[in-house]
Amino acid sequence: MINNIALVAHDSRKQELVDWVRFNAGSLKHCHLYCTGTTGRLVDAALTELLGPEAPPVVRLLSGPLGGDFEIGGMIAEGKIDMLYANGLVKNIADLYSLTYEQLFGLEKVIEDDNGKTKTISFREKTVQNILSG
Repeated sequence: MINNIALVAHDSRKQELVDWVRFNAGSLKHCHLYCTGTTGRLVDAALTELLGPEAPPVVRLLSGPLGGDFEIGGMIAEGKIDMLYANGLVKNIADLYSLTYEQLFGLEKVIEDDNGKTKTISFREKTVQNILSG
């Protein structure tokens, strides 16, 4: 059973993720959700508005560029996340079951630090295997 879900959306895709959460609120109300900073705030607000006291807990991690993406990656590697919803690869829950190694390997995230410097990280073999075996 899927209980622990990580939701990831970058700035230009946050509204799309909130729409997905609203659409799937009934299915999500029995889950534990993990999001990075702003995404977590938006998801929590949407679910609380729709479900009130039945809204699932939303754990807000650090902002993505400040380490939240790494926190989610670590949780995936440790087997603490049952499902990852990342905008672009997944249009609905069923898509999660058809993700392939080729789609995930090399998936990149650009991280900007407080000084404006950027760094690109990407999923490698171990991370992709952990996601697919989860």
